[in-house]
Amino acid sequence: GWCGGLGACKQMAKGKSKCSCFHGAVPAPGGICEKGESQRRFRNQVDLDGALCPNPHGRECSGAGSCDGNAFCKCSAGRWGYDCAHALDSRGLPKIVASGNNAQIRDQAASRPRIYVYTLPPLLSGGPGFYSDVWAAITLRVLVSKYRTADPEHADYYWMPGPLRVGSAVDKFKYVKQRWPYWNASVTRADGIARHVTYAGWELDPGKIFSGAHNAVWQPGSKMGILDPQISSEINVASPQREWISLSHNGMSDVQASKGGRLECGICFQGRKDVVIPFKPGIIDIPKCEALRARSIWTHDIPREGEGRDTVFFFAGSHPLPKPGKQPSVRGLRLYAHPHVRADIHRLHKQTPNFKVVNSLLDEKVDPVTWMLKSQFCWVPPGQRYGDPRRHLLSASFGCIPVFTLPNGHFAFDELLPWKSMAVMVNRSDLPNLPAILAKYSAADRERMRTQLRCAWPRLWFSSIYGSCFGDNPRFDAFDALMATLRYRIKDPAIVKPAYASSTDACAQTDRPLRL
Repeated sequence: GWCGGLGACKQMAKGKSKCSCFHGAVPAPGGICEKGESQRRFRNQVDLDGALCPNPHGRECSGAGSCDGNAFCKCSAGRWGYDCAHALDSRGLPKIVASGNNAQIRDQAASRPRIYVYTLPPLLSGGPGFYSDVWAAITLRVLVSKYRTADPEHADYYWMPGPLRVGSAVDKFKYVKQRWPYWNASVTRADGIARHVTYAGWELDPGKIFSGAHNAVWQPGSKMGILDPQISSEINVASPQREWISLSHNGMSDVQASKGGRLECGICFQGRKDVVIPFKPGIIDIPKCEALRARSIWTHDIPREGEGRDTVFFFAGSHPLPKPGKQPSVRGLRLYAHPHVRADIHRLHKQTPNFKVVNSLLDEKVDPVTWMLKSQFCWVPPGQRYGDPRRHLLSASFGCIPVFTLPNGHFAFDELLPWKSMAVMVNRSDLPNLPAILAKYSAADRERMRTQLRCAWPRLWFSSIYGSCFGDNPRFDAFDALMATLRYRIKDPAIVKPAYASSTDACAQTDRPLRL
């Protein structure tokens, strides 16, 4: 049963059943569930709540249903699905029937990966969440794409609408596992590929999502960091066997075993399972297209080398200070112990010749874009709380080559993009030698790396969602790179990865699909 759409039906002894209410809902008379006070407060906050229903091809609920105001489509008779786009054909088989311009009618996806979009109760597909609008936009892109299938039996992946949210993540996975057979069928497959796709939007996700007490993922009294072994290995955020994929912005792979053999993690990203995706424009460190175009080397005749770019290295930012008697900044893990890696760069290279290192809390303010245009290399460290690094998207358009110091880091679509050809990776232990490391790159090397960054840029921007910044073809954007990443994980001899999709030359991919 749906338990009012706010809980899952739990089978009890002697054939009886009981509603187990989701996080944010409370038991109501009659044995069903209703929204708790915290959820009722968010009802009218559309931007935060994601309360708008999907509108593929500009038609709310595909023109075949009505929106209940909680991001849930109530479909007309004979229609079903997240956006009411599912129906039966004359043979009694499922098909997609979408209304509006460019609508398509089909039963199978035209291309791999084939993606089936689940329908989830409102509390699990909407509600307040970090950057929930990003997931809503990407989900809408999937709904109208050639990858969507109406038949879950033939799907390669299963798409879970709505971002993961603190307190309800485990509810979401348990609900899917209980209601559909595809979770367990995926687990039993021998290829070991996680097939349920979701989104964790905050800078410390997916691990931060599991910090809510309702989730019971962290052992009581652990202050997070020690994972509860009782949680199913298919759901546990740190488990190598987990069945879900997190599309995340932070690629720090920090899962480690304690002395007792228990898994610990803060960010909990897993390489070759999770996928780093770019952020949306218009947030901190990622301006909108207008601001990028106004001063970018890709739209203006700005020197890339020689006159005007005589600073070797630039970084402006602050770092957290240790507090007496307090634990390290992120969940007590050794990786995050003070001092912060940002403190290293201030201590080591504040006075280094031809380096511009600014403590934004203590020093005079500077215009970062001006210094990016004047510098050869720009540092891209983790955030102050070891959040995601994102300054490379900004510095690349200004001709400043990214220098990453990201512990156990993965980068956006790094199964496809040749990051070592267009950026410099420097371990924290090597930061004292940073001047010598950067000196090894000649002017020709630097110009080649800038060219690589320009060629890779379209894959780092969701042009088909937010519009193109520099005239790039939206067919070959970050969404294309995401679909390609999922496609090439499928173990099928019929899927052949083109040579240019794994080349060390990002320019070999320019204006070409990463997936065929």
